[in-house]
Amino acid sequence: MIGVICKDGARFLPACLAALPSDATVILVDSASGDATPQIMLDYGRATGARVYRLDGEVNASVARNVILANAPPGHLLLLDGDIVLNQAFLAEAVDALDQNEAVAVCGRLLDRFHDAEGRDTGETHMRYGTRRAGPVRSAAGVIVLGSGLRESGIRYDETLDRNEDTDFSLRVSRLGTILFTTTVMGEHMTLRYYEGERGRQWFRDQHQRAIGRLVMRHLNLGDLLHIARLERGVVVGLLLELATIVALLLVALGWPIALAAIAVAWLLDMLQFLRRRNLQDYLRARILSPLFALKGLLDAGHKQPRYHVTLVE
Repeated sequence: MIGVICKDGARFLPACLAALPSDATVILVDSASGDATPQIMLDYGRATGARVYRLDGEVNASVARNVILANAPPGHLLLLDGDIVLNQAFLAEAVDALDQNEAVAVCGRLLDRFHDAEGRDTGETHMRYGTRRAGPVRSAAGVIVLGSGLRESGIRYDETLDRNEDTDFSLRVSRLGTILFTTTVMGEHMTLRYYEGERGRQWFRDQHQRAIGRLVMRHLNLGDLLHIARLERGVVVGLLLELATIVALLLVALGWPIALAAIAVAWLLDMLQFLRRRNLQDYLRARILSPLFALKGLLDAGHKQPRYHVTLVE
């Protein structure tokens, strides 16, 4: 069983659907798209028998995945985003591991393939989790195969989380059983650079990293907090530097000017290390703005339950 979610994904959705196994039972969920996504899903459903659901209202990925979880028949279930071209070898490996009761869920590596604003492949790629070793993990991305036993638990995504919902979900899954990570590539994620164009403007509008604060407020135990800190270590480093700067300024006021010099050196060394891999604009986002957004998320962690309507499209 495969569930695919998509919002305004007409650019990449056809390639995603073409890569699905021909004998798979498929559910498609459109999240209030304004482009050709609904028609692409409807055409695929008519050709293959896949069920198509339309979401309207306050929708997010958590809501869309919960529609799949609520409507998919019993059995193993692959949750997939509509901009990912599935590697069927990964799916076969995951199903085998679940059949052997090695885990309650399985995930793997993901190859990001970057495109420009017109949808052209730039030839640039990045392997997510490229250094992670095979074995049990505590968190996973949105592409994950859920075992039939796990599904019987009735676990669902937290619909009040519009970002970091995957980490929240998988941390809760890990309390019920093992999430197995395999080094096999799950598929190719066809994507744009996050900070380019409209996505970059949206990052500022939504104060993107507020979601980290909300995630923390839902996992106030030492194990989960340490895991979240490792996942978001860039933001954590920025927060520590900002707090150290405040302490240094207080020490200067108390007659310890050396403290200001020490924190200035710390900022400089961190910046030089960061700029070896990325640019100054990314540094300002990662070390300055992201920690502030995360702190704000701690204060407004009580995100409201979204209101939406689900329609089965015939």
